[in-house]
Amino acid sequence: MKILLTVHQFFPEYSSGTEVLTLETAKSLQEKGHDVLVVTGGYAPQPMQDADRFDNYIHDNIPVERMMFSPGFIGDSADMTRLEFDNNLFKARFDQIVQDFQPDIVHFFHLMRLSVTFVDVCKQRGIPTVFTPTDFWFLCPYAQLMLPDHSPCLGPDARAINCIRHFMHSNRLSPTINAVADALPDVAFRAGLAVVRRNLHFRLPIKLATLGENARSVAARLPFTLQRLKDIDRLMVPNAMMKETLQRYGVSTAKMVDQPYGINLAYQHNAPRQPAKTFRIGFMGTLSKHKGAHVLINAIRQFPSDAAIEVKLYGRLTDNPAYVEELRQLIGEDARITLMGGFPNSEIGEVFAHLDVLVVPSIWHENTPLVVYSAQASGCPVIGSDFGGINCVVTHGENGFLFPSGDDQTLGQLLKQLDQDRALLQKLSDNAKPPLSIAGYTDALQTHYVEMVQEKPL
Repeated sequence: MKILLTVHQFFPEYSSGTEVLTLETAKSLQEKGHDVLVVTGGYAPQPMQDADRFDNYIHDNIPVERMMFSPGFIGDSADMTRLEFDNNLFKARFDQIVQDFQPDIVHFFHLMRLSVTFVDVCKQRGIPTVFTPTDFWFLCPYAQLMLPDHSPCLGPDARAINCIRHFMHSNRLSPTINAVADALPDVAFRAGLAVVRRNLHFRLPIKLATLGENARSVAARLPFTLQRLKDIDRLMVPNAMMKETLQRYGVSTAKMVDQPYGINLAYQHNAPRQPAKTFRIGFMGTLSKHKGAHVLINAIRQFPSDAAIEVKLYGRLTDNPAYVEELRQLIGEDARITLMGGFPNSEIGEVFAHLDVLVVPSIWHENTPLVVYSAQASGCPVIGSDFGGINCVVTHGENGFLFPSGDDQTLGQLLKQLDQDRALLQKLSDNAKPPLSIAGYTDALQTHYVEMVQEKPL
């Protein structure tokens, strides 16, 4: 078959979980004899000419078509809020790619900064579609169901008032405006927005946009994206938490398939775990606030200063410099904690070979990060935040521990317990749950692809 995969960003510039899953899926499908094309996005901080937005390249033998998102006009619009999910220029480009490639199946892994109207293109051309959610972007403009103060969010309300408040904070209109907006009841807030949309023009840090225009785009987002989500033929849902969230917004469970992610097990099996006297604690992930590396650093303060521990934080240091600097300030002179930078995914087994426990201290509703599967494949116990995307893999006291999100005190106690009880640490390691291989994952995908192509009307 000809299979087209989409993802919001891709290698070599980006290498987080969704990108890894997309790449490994593409490679595995290619090994099974399929013709695979990846369509992705990218981001440029400076305005671009439309003619310069599109390019293509080969990564790891996978052909890639790329569309570059940037501030300013894209096509005939400069509404960045709307363009992030509804982009006519990118839709037209995708339609041309589909005409040229003639895919049998289109599998969406992400559409942020591309356009959910890619779903319309497939529907109009009668191409079966699949979606694998790796976060909540279809429902949440910020993808993580997390409020500006980093507390959990239940999702957009009926008029997206909570999303508009979030937007105002994220764009730092002014402390006074945000304070007044926060104090207003929803009824008064909606009335104020109506006035702004009709009469007043508060300039935002986004060129050529106004508060009213962006509020309108934020409010229009959920109905627009949700309709496209419902138009997708089959959803590969990785855990019960994601299924429940989609169901709450009216997505039919008849379209959902329970399908955990797969990983490349060869990366783990090539490096057996190495024992050591020092208690070795690891963190792997994007160094952004929502991943919670600061929670781990704060937890380490419970250990005596002479404790034989070492903490290694793996993640690219250039993606979020302000947060990395915050981590450096937290670490201070503590030589036991090291910012290691990133590493190629192919080396993950070697990294796990020198860890005793992986900490996943996320403060957002994690959607089963691949690193949890990789840890289990390596026999490395996980201590993770008690969210549905983590506790579907980690069973407290069996193959790891769970703790309330953001609770560095409980995390520190659990780490000290494992440091002092190596027999318990070994028990958790022995009880690791073998994850699905990437080959097994694409076997399952392939079965659905074949069914959908066969069911396609002539």
